[in-house]
Amino acid sequence: MSVRTLTLLAAGVLSAAMLGCRDGTSPGQVSGTWVLERIGDDPVPSVIFRQGGTTVRILADTLRLGTAGRGRFVRIQAIVDADGNPSPAGPSRLETALRYTVHLSTVEIFYVCPINALCTAGPHLIGLRNGDRMFVEDALVPEDVRFYRRVGSSGN
Repeated sequence: MSVRTLTLLAAGVLSAAMLGCRDGTSPGQVSGTWVLERIGDDPVPSVIFRQGGTTVRILADTLRLGTAGRGRFVRIQAIVDADGNPSPAGPSRLETALRYTVHLSTVEIFYVCPINALCTAGPHLIGLRNGDRMFVEDALVPEDVRFYRRVGSSGN
């Protein structure tokens, strides 16, 4: 056998071995609606952030992941000041476009930065998928792990 044939054969064996090790996760396999069930050990609604007496409580949090690596992040939150007074505006809704990539069971989520905004480079969230559950950590701000459950499929 020539060196070229041996090289091609070795490359084919290596490629087959690497494919055998993959879990087959792709954007199509993580697409759908993922709802937040708990933060750390606390079920939703749950406190996600405290600083200087201000508390942010998550009332609902959803990741909508489309099949093409794009989606939306939607959160309903309530802010309470140091004296225990809720924001006069009441709960607020945050929604932003996102894109994501999948590497084996890991989902890297990037918030889409508005034009002319100063944004930190992502990934912003790192998820580890296990069936219909996903464990997500904020890559930039230390928080407790968020536990999401898939509730359905969606397009984009």
